[in-house]
Amino acid sequence: MPVQIMVSKRNFPGRRWLSIALRSLHLVGVVLVGAGIFGDAARSTAGIVLMLLSGVALYGIELWHHAGLWRELAGLLTLSK
Repeated sequence: MPVQIMVSKRNFPGRRWLSIALRSLHLVGVVLVGAGIFGDAARSTAGIVLMLLSGVALYGIELWHHAGLWRELAGLLTLSK
């Protein structure tokens, strides 16, 4: 009989809305980087910083919610982005 490992998922009030807000900021960063590629280099730097900070925050929230994420393929591929 295979051994099943139970992984507890933690949650906190407002996690969903915080994730939505961070994803929105992440998309704003993508748009600013796109604007930087097509002409306005000053916005590109702000977009890169915004993308990195919001991306790390999103990954941190997901890692806190699902502690074993870094051992899964999905978690490793998220890091490679």
